[in-house]
Amino acid sequence: MDAPTITILNTYATTLFGRRSLVVPAILAAVAFTATVAPGCSTARSSPDWDRRAVDASMLQDDGEIDRAEESYRRLLETAVDAEDRRWVRLKLAQLAAARGHRNRALERYRRLWSEGPRDATGARALWEAAQLVEKPARRDEMEKRLVRTFPETSWSERAAESLVNRRCRRGTCDLEALGVLVESMEEAFLELPVGDNLVFRAAVAAQTHGGSPELARRWFDRIAEKRPDSSMADDAERQLAEMALGRQDWDTALDYLTRLSDRHQRSRNFGILSSPHASWAQFKTGWIRMVYLDDYRGAIESFDVFLKRHPKHPRADDAAWHRTQALRLAGRRDAYRRALKGLLDDYPQSRYISKARTELKGIETP
Repeated sequence: MDAPTITILNTYATTLFGRRSLVVPAILAAVAFTATVAPGCSTARSSPDWDRRAVDASMLQDDGEIDRAEESYRRLLETAVDAEDRRWVRLKLAQLAAARGHRNRALERYRRLWSEGPRDATGARALWEAAQLVEKPARRDEMEKRLVRTFPETSWSERAAESLVNRRCRRGTCDLEALGVLVESMEEAFLELPVGDNLVFRAAVAAQTHGGSPELARRWFDRIAEKRPDSSMADDAERQLAEMALGRQDWDTALDYLTRLSDRHQRSRNFGILSSPHASWAQFKTGWIRMVYLDDYRGAIESFDVFLKRHPKHPRADDAAWHRTQALRLAGRRDAYRRALKGLLDDYPQSRYISKARTELKGIETP
């Protein structure tokens, strides 16, 4: 599978499920496997006509044509030759029962999917959708914990983790004790899996946003950043820690985390082709702090130089170029300051700093 195809699929999956979802690598791995299976292999698959009818049935379901959709799904179930396809149809039939208001029938159909057969994404989704039908919060809590424990490597476990946290912290209120119990009881068991990072990260955000406990939030963010520096959530945790340090005006701690984030430029996310989305922010912020708060003009110039080298097409490239001119001016490097102003005028003709740059350049060159 070529690089453009990988990029397109990765972007599509991220749009649907979020950047942190396990679905991204799963989709790509599945597509790569499918593309390499030789024609005529023994693996049973339903026919292209079956696939077309499955799409038609899904469209009927989406349009609210419940009776017609159910009839179509039952015909599909009779003709499916692949176990995965049969599980998919049974999931759809459970959804139709729920749509009809037949709660008990839907729950029983969902139960058969998540309690029997392979621990796959279909089973995880069945357990998630079943939990949403349960009225008692304690029972829903139990089912979502089961989902995390039974299907930890699916995107549905991440949804369950989010729901478990939100049930304890929402709308400006937070039961910090219950949140702590949840984190300690669930996170250690899944420390090596993304769902563990996801749960701890969401709990930290909730403690900070709704619980008014930045110290607890900092401890949980730090747990991810320190214990799991190569995890998919580590850069998110580092950014949160950096922003908290900035809020306290703890410049040394902030710069430590910003440096870590900056070094994640071109760090592999899934296939070695993506950077951390926070790397450019961290590099820019480093230059700004050194110039504005620390009077470290040399360090600021170096930071903005690195930013412009690594991110020449970034939306804030002209901001970095402008701030670099100001750091040069404050450092007393008159010739370099003049060259930087001219470079800004040449490289960013549409920049909002054009007028200022012309005025300052004229002031330098006027005897």
